Amino acid sequence: MLLAIQILLGVMFAGTGIGLVVDISKNRMDELKGSTGKQWGSAFAVGIIANFLDTLGCGSYAPSTFMYKLFNQIDDINIPGTLNVGDTFPVIFEAFIFTTSVECDPIFLWVMFICAAVGSFGFASIVTKWPRNKIRIALGSCACLMPACSIEFIKSHRYDVPHTVGNALGGCIGVFIAWKLVTGLPMFWLINLICIVLLWTSYTLLSAAKKDKAKGIA
Repeated sequence: MLLAIQILLGVMFAGTGIGLVVDISKNRMDELKGSTGKQWGSAFAVGIIANFLDTLGCGSYAPSTFMYKLFNQIDDINIPGTLNVGDTFPVIFEAFIFTTSVECDPIFLWVMFICAAVGSFGFASIVTKWPRNKIRIALGSCACLMPACSIEFIKSHRYDVPHTVGNALGGCIGVFIAWKLVTGLPMFWLINLICIVLLWTSYTLLSAAKKDKAKGIA
């Protein structure tokens, strides 16, 4: 049963990858070719650092959003899709690592997998219709599960091309580093740092939403 989960994860990894490559090659090549070195640098930095922290149990959404706001290289409206599509690949890589090295209950994993996929797919179809300010208010308070909802984000083109690719590639590097090279890190301080980052990110997103609302911008 555990092997079946791993095979399904592999299929979803490949399926999401194919969908992303096809969409970029057909519809987004101008954005890919027009990406600057600064965009690629921030994309890989976010992917490596955030997914390094995610593998250690600190989560990736809060630090990713924090760094997106810090580097100011991505439109807020594309953050949910970029996070979900780009992080699909390192997250599945993490799943392979933990299902092979940590004892897991296969039935429990199947129930969680199905519920997460159904919930995230349905929610993604809602988020892609949200305006920018509503997304700003929601981020930090929810995290859609990735592979299922990536379908909707790719279809609707609501993701940033270089940062999605950077998350996909850099994120896997970050996961590998955390898995192979890091032991005995002070998790207490890491978790508290992430909490501070989350609060700061929430503040900046809400402040931006408030300013745009005052200007009549959705």
